[in-house]
Amino acid sequence: MEQPQQKGAVSEPASNGTGGGDLIGYIDVHVKSARDIQNICIYHKQDVYARLSLPGEGAPAASTQVVNGGGRNPVFDQSLRLGVRAGDVDAALRCEVWMLSRVKNYLQDQLLGFALVPLAEVVAADAGTLAREFQLTTSDLFQTPSGFLQLELSYIGVVPEVVPVSPSPKPALAEPEDDFACAGKGKEYEKIEFPDPNLVEANQIMVSEYTGLPCKAVSRRARELLTRGRDGDTT
Repeated sequence: MEQPQQKGAVSEPASNGTGGGDLIGYIDVHVKSARDIQNICIYHKQDVYARLSLPGEGAPAASTQVVNGGGRNPVFDQSLRLGVRAGDVDAALRCEVWMLSRVKNYLQDQLLGFALVPLAEVVAADAGTLAREFQLTTSDLFQTPSGFLQLELSYIGVVPEVVPVSPSPKPALAEPEDDFACAGKGKEYEKIEFPDPNLVEANQIMVSEYTGLPCKAVSRRARELLTRGRDGDTT
């Protein structure tokens, strides 16, 4: 792992390694700050640093200075530069936030969260600059929210003739439990009984006669039903 820098405001361009093609440009990343990240230290605020990397064997990587006592809302305010190879344009920049361990014999540095930034979005952005707050997650599979990272990214170099467009996220599929819940609601709807309008009017007539209050808008058909019901009771 790339060791976090201990001093200096701007890092030198990270080596582009051997894979992925020739170097075609650079991506400058201003790591501003993070907020609402995990604080796994119990007795004091954790020491935090950010790490940037591109995929592939021998890909470049760089780290910010360590923010001592950064806690849950560290302010990095540091710029890093990574070399971009021809094969990296359709890849994503991995931006990680780490807790620095002061006792490496007992505990290694801990990953607090990461975000993936497609380089195609940076290259295609207005004036080649993308400034945004990215949501961090702790897992590639479950996408568990773990705070936010404020970045400003700029691309300097050769712009490919064809810039790949990153696919839009697909809507999440319904969980099996949701399917059962929907089926259960359908069964509940089947149990609903709608009242007979004639029976309702007949009930209104009975109530009005019992209480002595006038009952309006009662149809002749309802009165006939009530009369037949009384005749049936007397027979």
